[in-house]
Amino acid sequence: TEYVWIDGEMKDNLDNNYTYGGGAHGPSDSGLITTESLSFSPLPSGEVTQIFFLIDALRGKQPYRVNFSVNLC
Repeated sequence: TEYVWIDGEMKDNLDNNYTYGGGAHGPSDSGLITTESLSFSPLPSGEVTQIFFLIDALRGKQPYRVNFSVNLC
């Protein structure tokens, strides 16, 4: 089942919010998986160590929420 990103939120460990700039999706070269890209702005400052994502998506016609975080080195 293919996922389509429809909206997103991003926040960092310093409580800064970021603006969702959209995304794109499509099949990988092999056609076995769907590749995705998301954009947020502005870039996090050097003091940020973790960013948190909340993405709303559609799985087929069913709404779905994806929640994950990324640690920055």
